[in-house]
Amino acid sequence: MDKKDKEKIIEAIMATPDFQMFLHPNIEGRLPVQLVKNEFITSDLNIFSNGFQVQFVDSLTLPEGKEHQITLGKIDCTGSKISYSIYYPIEGVIISGKILKKDGSWIAIETTWGEM
Repeated sequence: MDKKDKEKIIEAIMATPDFQMFLHPNIEGRLPVQLVKNEFITSDLNIFSNGFQVQFVDSLTLPEGKEHQITLGKIDCTGSKISYSIYYPIEGVIISGKILKKDGSWIAIETTWGEM
């Protein structure tokens, strides 16, 4: 998968109402979003959320005051459809969903959430 597709997929996920509901962008310290790097999320991506450039971190080590790092995992790419899950430790939730590529754009088609 190319870099532009990855960027659009992650931005589509972060724009979902469920993600925004738990992000609470109005709370001090929640922005910019920090994503934990993995095979899919690499530091060369250029991603924005709520007007801020997303930062990439190596792990979920949560120094005091920095408890808003997010892990995007369980990415299953099947053609033009992707299933994902997000662990958001400060809120104690997992957000799951599906993204579909339609007419060249990635669109969130389903999201659900549950507490850890």
